[in-house]
Amino acid sequence: MDGASAFNNPVRSLRSNSPNAKEMADLLRERGTHPKVSFRDHFQTDILLFIRQFFPEPGACRDWWPRCLRHGWNQGTLDLFARAITKQGFRQINLLLKVKSLQQLAECIQAMFQNNSFIKVLQTRLVRVRFDELLALQAIIEASQRQVRTR
Repeated sequence: MDGASAFNNPVRSLRSNSPNAKEMADLLRERGTHPKVSFRDHFQTDILLFIRQFFPEPGACRDWWPRCLRHGWNQGTLDLFARAITKQGFRQINLLLKVKSLQQLAECIQAMFQNNSFIKVLQTRLVRVRFDELLALQAIIEASQRQVRTR
């Protein structure tokens, strides 16, 4: 019933050492070495759980604090968003974020950038992440405009 937030609790075994966000992100990166699930996959999931609350029908996906965000400055565009401009790629975005069109996806991303909760997380984490690049905002806007022109 708690949704994804049920998994967003501090790691009890580390509590005695009181790791801050930097240490937790570094620990996740160091241990994210599984051959089938890379750190990049983990990072993308962490970001999706964080931004889901800013999209239509977030359901129980609220209050996710991204643990990996400090490593976002060198991740480039997330695969899911890079593929969103294709028909099959958009179907995946549609399933995960409940957006009906590329235009709505672009509008939701832009609204998220203006949202006080979003801004507060970035200020609290003191991160240097270019979310516009991470979420392929410009490519999504351009593809959305092409769709409108061809209709």
